[in-house]
This record gives sequence, structure tokens and C-alpha cells, in this order.
Amino acid sequence: MSYFTIAKQFGVARKDANIPKGVVLYSARHSFATDMLDRTGNIVLVEKMLGHLSVTPTQRYLHPEIKGMAEFVNERNARRAKQLAR
Repeated sequence: MSYFTIAKQFGVARKDANIPKGVVLYSARHSFATDMLDRTGNIVLVEKMLGHLSVTPTQRYLHPEIKGMAEFVNERNARRAKQLAR
């Protein structure tokens, strides 16, 4: 199935759901990528989910929230500190 076929189906679904015209398949893909990164903190997972061959194109899709990333880093550092304290 081509991108254009999927984009056309997305446009029909967007209209049916009363989603504003400015929301297009491409912006939904960006939102999905950002949400996945915010939830997992794993850019390699996001890369694989988007079907990219490297993280370079994946990075262009991402608009991570600073708050979400700070929370992730803080939680990860706390877990690591506990491991090192053992």
C-alpha cells in the first residue's frame, strides 16, 4: 500500500472524526514518534517502529518535552544509583 493511499484514508477518517484540516498523516507520525520517545525513552525502539535504518532520520521526527525527558533521566539515574549502591 502506498503512502498516498494511506494518506487518503487518513483524510477520510480525519473528516469523519471532526479533526481539524491541518492535522495530516505526516503530523500524526511525528506525534506518534514523540509520544513513543516520551513513554519509553528509547530512540532505537522509535527508529524500528518508524521503519528507519538509523536514528538520524528518526531524530527529525522528534519533539520531546523537556519535562518528560528530565523525569526519565532522573528516574534512570535513581535506578542506576541503587544498582551501584548494592
